[in-house]
Amino acid sequence: MIDHPFSLLSVMDDAARAAKVPLPREEAPVQSWSGLAVRAGSRQLVLGLEQVRDVVTVGSMTSVPGTEPWLRGLANVRGDLLAVTDLAAFFGDPATASNPATRLLVMRSSQLKGALMVSAVLGLRHFLEDQRQPGPAGDTSLDPFVSSSFRSEGGTWFVLDLDALAGDERFLRAAA
Repeated sequence: MIDHPFSLLSVMDDAARAAKVPLPREEAPVQSWSGLAVRAGSRQLVLGLEQVRDVVTVGSMTSVPGTEPWLRGLANVRGDLLAVTDLAAFFGDPATASNPATRLLVMRSSQLKGALMVSAVLGLRHFLEDQRQPGPAGDTSLDPFVSSSFRSEGGTWFVLDLDALAGDERFLRAAA
């Protein structure tokens, strides 16, 4: 029997110390990277979110005579006149068929204004940084534009560097 408030506090303190649970270990935060996943022909690509200004459906385009087949034409996107490049055709695949899944990615580049036509936008993909593989894709048409890749349950995702693409001589010279 406890007859003093101080004794009661002492008993409670002893019980609390006996039942204490250690604090959880502080773990380093997991580093991740997120990108916009797209399909361009047979390739699965991800683009840094900072490199894409907008994603829009394919509207009407005006073809430009005397250009490479991968330059699909000019499109008015939200008041900007943009050259539209078929990304699959640029990489050597058959031209992208226009269907409800086809999208235009408006590039955010300090070097040029343009849009890339892709077969489909697959949404955001999140990868752990320790899954990143440096270097090229092993695909000669894609290698100059790939900064790294990620392996996941959905296969290999190549990180497309739009600044490298926008600075490429072949990309800049679309005249046939």
